[in-house]
Amino acid sequence: MTDKPPARAPRTAPTVDPDDLREMIAELSALPDSDYTRALGRNLTDEDPVETAAFRSPELVQRTAIAARLLIEQTSTTIKRREGESTGQWKHRATRFRTLAERERHVCTVIIDGMRAQRGILPNSPSPRARAARRLQRAHPQEFLQYVREAREEIKEENRRKKEEQKRLRAEQRRARGR
Repeated sequence: MTDKPPARAPRTAPTVDPDDLREMIAELSALPDSDYTRALGRNLTDEDPVETAAFRSPELVQRTAIAARLLIEQTSTTIKRREGESTGQWKHRATRFRTLAERERHVCTVIIDGMRAQRGILPNSPSPRARAARRLQRAHPQEFLQYVREAREEIKEENRRKKEEQKRLRAEQRRARGR
C-alpha cells in the first residue's frame, strides 16, 4: 500500500461578507475616476478580499477594466521611483505592477464576457483578421463565399500534393531498402 500525498484543495476565493461587499461597492462607486484608478492600483499591490470582490462585481467590473487599462498604459507614471532605488529595482517593480494590472484586466474581461454570455451575447473575437473577414462577409457576401470556395479548393489541392509526395517518398524508401 502506497501513501499518496493529500490532494491539493482547489483554489477558491475567500468568503466575503455580503454586507461588507455592498458597502465597499457603494464606497468605490462614489469615487471619481482618478481616485478609483488609484484605489485599484493600491488593491493590486496590497490585495484586500472585500475590495477585490467589489472591483470585480457586476456593478463595477466595466469601470475596473477601464481603470486597469489606464494603469497598464501609465505604469511608468503610476509606479514612482523610490529614494535610493536603482533603475533595475524600479523596472522590476513596474513590470510586476503592470503584470498585476494586465491580470486584473484579463479577469475583468472574462467576467464581462461571462455576463454577456448569460444574456446570449457571445464575445467578439479580438483577432483583427477575424473582424476583417466578418466585415467583408457582411459587405460582400457573394464575393466572400467565392473566396471561401477557392480557399477550400486550394487546401484540397495542397493536401492532395502532400499525399502524393508522401507516397513518392515511401516508394523511394522501399526501393532504397530493397537494394
